[in-house]
Amino acid sequence: MTVPFTSIEDLGNNIDWNQHISSHPQATFCFRCNTDAMQDAFIPKGAILAVDRAVEPKNGQVVVALVRGEFVVRKLQKNEYRSKLLAASRRYPDILMNEEIIIWGVVASIVIQHV
Repeated sequence: MTVPFTSIEDLGNNIDWNQHISSHPQATFCFRCNTDAMQDAFIPKGAILAVDRAVEPKNGQVVVALVRGEFVVRKLQKNEYRSKLLAASRRYPDILMNEEIIIWGVVASIVIQHV
C-alpha cells in the first residue's frame, strides 16, 4: 500500500517570490551572511537574508545593523535600560547600542541553499 506524499505542494515555475519573502518588497534588500555569528540561530554562513527596512525593529528580532562601518547580523535585545545586539554564538561579544549604531532593517526571510 502506498501513502500519498501530501506534506508539500508543487507551486510550479511561476512563483512570485516578493509575496513570500517580505510584506514590503520595495523596502526589502538581500544580503549574504558572511559570518557564523548566527549559526546557532539557524542562520548559517552563506545564507541569503531578505532584510525589510519598512519594519520597526522589536525586541527579539534578528536585524542587520551598521556597526563601525560594517553590516552585522544580530538578535536585538531591548529593555527599559539599554539595547544590545547579540550573536547566537558565544564566540562573538555583545554589542551595546549607541547613537553611532544604526539598525538598518529586520530580517524578514532566510534562504539557505542545500546542495
